[in-house]
Amino acid sequence: MTLLSLRSCGSLLVMHMGKAPTGAHRRQNARLSINFSSILVRFPLAIEVRLEGAAEGKQSEMRALLAGFVLGIGAHACVCGGHSYGSSLYVSPLPENPNNSLVFVDIVRCRAGVLTAHRSAAGRVTIELFDHTSPVSTTNFRELCRGRHGKSGTGHDLCYRGTRLFPDKHCITGGDVTFGLVPGGWSIYGKQYRETPRKNNAKGAGLLYAIGEHSHLGSEFVIGMEGFTPDREHVLLGQVLEGYGALQKVQQQCSRPCATHFISYHISDAGVLREAKTPNYRRGWRFLRF
Repeated sequence: MTLLSLRSCGSLLVMHMGKAPTGAHRRQNARLSINFSSILVRFPLAIEVRLEGAAEGKQSEMRALLAGFVLGIGAHACVCGGHSYGSSLYVSPLPENPNNSLVFVDIVRCRAGVLTAHRSAAGRVTIELFDHTSPVSTTNFRELCRGRHGKSGTGHDLCYRGTRLFPDKHCITGGDVTFGLVPGGWSIYGKQYRETPRKNNAKGAGLLYAIGEHSHLGSEFVIGMEGFTPDREHVLLGQVLEGYGALQKVQQQCSRPCATHFISYHISDAGVLREAKTPNYRRGWRFLRF
């Protein structure tokens, strides 16, 4: 009878195969070590195989077992990787325009404990802004990422740093710099501003929109995920270029509703990587103020 045992140690998986001892026969062991490295999708890239003490007749049998093992790992990685780590498969809905602004937001995962709170980095999201499609709204978003416009009427900093992200089934909402005191948040132009949404047929996961009530916009935004359908009042701001996997981590909290009581996601830092040449809307126009 052939015996097969597996032992996992980190990224090293050791397989023992041999004969069960019968009578005076000693157990003949063959040791097979498999060492593989993986990326985000957990797909084996490099496999190192060592046959130690295996008889010539056993090597073909062990190679057959190894082939089945590797194929099983690969199939499982494709299924799990595409579901949980789709960032490596993400493609932005629209081609990147090198003349548009680029901003970033760093996301952290906060877990409340009994005495202390634990914070761990969830990833960085790089966003391209469509400056020439919605110049007023994109300027507001870019400057809130920069964070150099003082304080809002509620006394909070006009900056996305420290604001919370709220996951939903098909989107992620965030950007309330007033922390719930003013619906829609607060813009760099004042409490609210207005910009007429332009007709755009762009669809897909990773698109960024400015949101508000009755076309009155502030600082809040929404990032569409799989299955998201924007309203007519949503103003298209840009698209996610990198870091979609970090957003998927945030969205996975929806599948664990009980975790919302002690786990939350926040923007720890934000900034501007590249600024487009657009009209100077930073100080705001009087007709934009309400």
